[in-house]
Amino acid sequence: MSLNNGFILEFFKRERPALDDVVDFVFKSGDDENRFLELKAAQAIRRPAKPVCKAVSSFANTEGGLVILGLIKEHGEVLVTPVEEDRETVEARIEAKIAPMVRIDQILPLPAEHGHVYLIDVPRSDNPPHMLMAEGIRKYYRRDIFKSVPMSHSEVEAAFLRRGLLSKANVELLVDRAQAGGSRTEEEDRSLRIILGNLGNIPAESISVYFEGVGAARFQLKSQFGQIKTFRLPGNLSAARLLLTNPLFPQERIPAAVLTPKADSTAGRINVHVNGRNVVPTHVSVALHG
Repeated sequence: MSLNNGFILEFFKRERPALDDVVDFVFKSGDDENRFLELKAAQAIRRPAKPVCKAVSSFANTEGGLVILGLIKEHGEVLVTPVEEDRETVEARIEAKIAPMVRIDQILPLPAEHGHVYLIDVPRSDNPPHMLMAEGIRKYYRRDIFKSVPMSHSEVEAAFLRRGLLSKANVELLVDRAQAGGSRTEEEDRSLRIILGNLGNIPAESISVYFEGVGAARFQLKSQFGQIKTFRLPGNLSAARLLLTNPLFPQERIPAAVLTPKADSTAGRINVHVNGRNVVPTHVSVALHG
């Protein structure tokens, strides 16, 4: 199941279903629970809230899912067991028993007599694995076909590896040569646009772009996206560092800088290196026209 808008919308075809819609959905479902759905009675959130936290962590560690708190199905009959705790208490108890904290898309309260039924929409985590910590238990769980099961050593190891891959922003570095012609000067026609794009799932922060002239390459650098510090290298070559002012968010792309070879610069190369917090380092080398 691949979701962009969450499990509540996927299951109920609306963002805020009524309690009757949820009861009808559970009644008509062939299985009480499955890989993406778990039902919990009201007492499951009461201290230490182990049953709910176990379900939430297992969904986060696998493909995500929906916990319906305050609703159970017994012998084909759907029973509402209203939760007395408010939404903030439910959220706080989940946060206290799972490490690292799980991102929950939504905890939607549905009014019921003497309380609420809660729809807890859990996406697949970008920071796995998540450990259940309740009643002396320190375990990682994943979702099986109908229930939450402990993760094996190799599964935990693979989840930590995935965390390492997902915790870095993949910054795309492109160099776009200006097209000659129009009203631009010859110098402007030789300019290079430095374009940065974040192809990852998390913001790229404290981005540093270092430019280094090689051979006889000398240049000027301009940017409206950050601060530039210039250097002079041995051999009278140019170097500069651009520090972006703001993070680069997922799927964002910016024309970070314009690099213009100086008039007295002959053929050479410019090495461009990108680094930063949560950033996979990358670089390109660009030839300048003599």
